[in-house]
Amino acid sequence: MRSNNAALPTHLPTTPANSTGGRNKMTSPGVCRLATRWLLALLVLCMLHATPVQAADEAQPLPALTAERQAELMEQARQAMATQKYDDAIRLYTRLTEEPAPEIRQQALEFLGVARERNGQVAHAKALYEDYLQRYPKGDGAKRVSQRLAGLTTAREEPPDELRRGKSRDALAHWDSHAGISQYYRRDVSSTDAGGDTVDRSSLDTGIDVTSRLRGADFDLGARFSGSNEYDFLTTGDHQTRISSLYIDGATPERWLSARLGRQTSTRGGVLGRFDGLFAGYQLTPASRLNIVTGFPVESSTATSVDTARPFYGLNVDLGAPGSAWEFNVYTIEQRVGAITDRQAVGGEMRYFQANRSMFAMLDYDTLFNDVDLALLTGNWLLPGNSNLSIVADHRRSPLLMTSNALIGQTATSIDELRLSNTDDAIQQLAQDRTATSDSLMLGLSRPVSARLQLSGDVTVSSLSGTPASGGVAANDDTGNDYYYSVQLVGNDLLKQGDTAIVGLRFADTDSAATTSLMLNTRYPLGNAWRVNPRLRVDYREFSLAAGDQWTAAPSIRVNYRWRKRYFFEIESGGEWSSRRLSDTTDRTTSSYLSLGYRADF
Repeated sequence: MRSNNAALPTHLPTTPANSTGGRNKMTSPGVCRLATRWLLALLVLCMLHATPVQAADEAQPLPALTAERQAELMEQARQAMATQKYDDAIRLYTRLTEEPAPEIRQQALEFLGVARERNGQVAHAKALYEDYLQRYPKGDGAKRVSQRLAGLTTAREEPPDELRRGKSRDALAHWDSHAGISQYYRRDVSSTDAGGDTVDRSSLDTGIDVTSRLRGADFDLGARFSGSNEYDFLTTGDHQTRISSLYIDGATPERWLSARLGRQTSTRGGVLGRFDGLFAGYQLTPASRLNIVTGFPVESSTATSVDTARPFYGLNVDLGAPGSAWEFNVYTIEQRVGAITDRQAVGGEMRYFQANRSMFAMLDYDTLFNDVDLALLTGNWLLPGNSNLSIVADHRRSPLLMTSNALIGQTATSIDELRLSNTDDAIQQLAQDRTATSDSLMLGLSRPVSARLQLSGDVTVSSLSGTPASGGVAANDDTGNDYYYSVQLVGNDLLKQGDTAIVGLRFADTDSAATTSLMLNTRYPLGNAWRVNPRLRVDYREFSLAAGDQWTAAPSIRVNYRWRKRYFFEIESGGEWSSRRLSDTTDRTTSSYLSLGYRADF
């Protein structure tokens, strides 16, 4: 489906889709070459100091987190549970179960079981609950876990006659609700030598996120709304509403049947982003689940109504035995636009997760255009010595290949209108001509230098193909290879327990410029409630397509205050000073911003 690339799990730099002009780089002066060589030397040094790879069962345990970091991960996991992002919650709680602090490990193990249960992984949940009771047989936690385990064990059993005659099962139902509201005011001001001061933004953004569930012995019903409204003070009260999520869902005991209806987001089954529609699943066997999906893609959360112009429908199957480290999904999906096919694809996903390594792979093949639409591989490997190796390989059409891409650059506003003057074959050719190919590869390595310091670095290469001229649309040249290098040193508990300091250096060698960036990011706790976060970024950019360079300095500071664990207040201010030299002219610009607001969780 269209323009859903951002939903995919990747951390690669975005390459401009409208890049023009091939690579015609000037030779970079010595400062950039020196920075590049220094970065590469640090990366090589980091790799050389890594302990040689040994067997997986010889890997050392993860380094202990600071108390503040543990609390942050717990809060992130709680929010993931509240928003039903159970995969994220499982990942976070799994990490916390490896902590040496007994109270953290105990809480994480309990909540990990809950996350597995709500994610439909009943066998995993039972095993975790039983493990919890063996480790912690006494206390309030043991009582809660025993009740959950009993509920799973008896969920499908027929109750005795005396229970059926007694208290109604519906009396056991209970509500579980979470809500959050936030408001942030933002003001941006810019200034140039020629134009003076300009207020670019003055707005108030209000966000609401409400999740509610009703659980009983025979059902699990839920609903969620997540949206925001931005009030613009510069345009006499103009406002923009966004609806990110708006759905209801339901499931039977052990989630053998489940469904979700409304605006939602999915990254599986060939649905690569937000849509308005239905996603339903039926558990065929303990190791297989059949899912159906149908609806309409959502181009932007600013759409407050359902756009029915491009309906889609698909079928997919989840495969994976309980307790297995491997999970698979295979799918077929078709999307229509007007009277013709917009997208038709088959594909699959593969997930692998162990304590010290994980992998995700995806392949999407378009059977309408007979071309690979997307091939993605991400992997993480915890090496002995607590070094972590990561890789992301990404090949995709940009945007995703669809017949409706033929409208790019045309005066026609719909495929039906375009068909009045073009054959279907000609329209498909226009769609192919407007769709570039993007390739990216990232390799990263991180390693603890000491108990308080960690060094990490990564190298990324990316490219975007050109597109031919056709249908009155001009050609775009390919970008060639763009290179990105990054290294950073992270320190924890340097001056005080709970503080963090990050020093980073980046170098980007792209089609338009060579940019060196130095970054400093610190976070310092003041008591239990206050956090101060000063930051600084300095950029030096040498332009490749024209003679000139640019210096930029961007300092900022953020102050956070937490009150009663559920109220968060924040104020942030910063600026940017830039001097750009082109030939005989020098342009100086300055900008500043102020942001303040709060968030309350209930």
